[in-house]
Amino acid sequence: MRFATKREWCWRTILQLAPCLMLPLWIVLFWGAGFEHFRASSAVSLAGWAAMSFFCLWPFLVTRYEITGDDLAVRFGATRVSFPLADIYEVGPTRDLLGSFAWSHDPIRVRYHANKIVGRFVIISPRDRDAFVTAIAERCPHLEHIGELRLKRPLPVSSAIAQCDECIC
Repeated sequence: MRFATKREWCWRTILQLAPCLMLPLWIVLFWGAGFEHFRASSAVSLAGWAAMSFFCLWPFLVTRYEITGDDLAVRFGATRVSFPLADIYEVGPTRDLLGSFAWSHDPIRVRYHANKIVGRFVIISPRDRDAFVTAIAERCPHLEHIGELRLKRPLPVSSAIAQCDECIC
């Protein structure tokens, strides 16, 4: 099941696409003066700027989130992250966009275990957040609803604590 990406004009989008937006300005400024001022270094500079613009534009055009079988696959340009749904222990909204694969103001953080000790997360922005969280909830019976757009794996309670009669609260 593939989920469309929500794209908004936020600071992340502007910073990511700034080199692409400045490429036409570069062409006007340096080539507008005429070819008599054109040097080989200008061509190398233009090629470098065009390559940088491509790598900044690629994630904006190729960002997708997909639930395939028992995995959640996130693609963000050349970066691909995939992990089993069974490793997810929390899903919920966040305001943190640092290191994210999100293009909107209202992303969702999916926390998962890379192994038994280390926890990781991805921050994504599906267009239909409710459908995404519902699809995760349907495929992950180990997660419980704890609020709107929030899922969390319940913590295991030790049998000794559960049987204690004189607990101090």
